[in-house]
Amino acid sequence: VTAPQNIRIKRVMERDDISKDLVKSIIQNQWSEDDKIKRSDFVIQNDNETLVLKQVLAIHENLSKIRN
Repeated sequence: VTAPQNIRIKRVMERDDISKDLVKSIIQNQWSEDDKIKRSDFVIQNDNETLVLKQVLAIHENLSKIRN
């Protein structure tokens, strides 16, 4: 699951009640979004614009085909 950095920062600030600088520091110690996406089989955009459920259902359908 990925989202633009500004959205991720805002969500963590609200969830953990911490400063923007602290969130940015935490993010800098993690893999970049690009690296995570490159290593992923599927990516779900959680950007408040794209429907998450539609993406999840598409992944489910894709995985169901592999299973059969």
